[in-house]
Amino acid sequence: QAHLVRDALTPGIGRYGSALDEVESSQTPERFHTLRKRVKDLGYQMDFMAKRDPAAGKWLRRRVDRLGELLGWHHDVWLFADRVAAMEELPAVVRHSWERLAEAEGKRVGQRALAKAENLRRAIARKVGEQ
Repeated sequence: QAHLVRDALTPGIGRYGSALDEVESSQTPERFHTLRKRVKDLGYQMDFMAKRDPAAGKWLRRRVDRLGELLGWHHDVWLFADRVAAMEELPAVVRHSWERLAEAEGKRVGQRALAKAENLRRAIARKVGEQ
């Protein structure tokens, strides 16, 4: 039954890998958001497959959840930056300070997310290889 899990997850794993490759080639908020969507999709597929094989990678699902939360924070930071940039009523010094803060936090969270995403890719490859 383990091969059923692997076969069912293969499309989601492929889309996740492609989205991660895109982010690694160009780190734009849009590409991070696409990666976040692929992580969510993969998590939903894992939930579905867990009904057929409960032992199939609960620890892997937790990693997917943590990465999804981190990518969600990254998305929120970039939304905040966009909103700050549009707030013409803010004094320039405040807007500039908030923009710098958002940029620094976005880079920090983005780098953490990329590291976790790459670790997840390796963990998935190991898990699929075991089956």
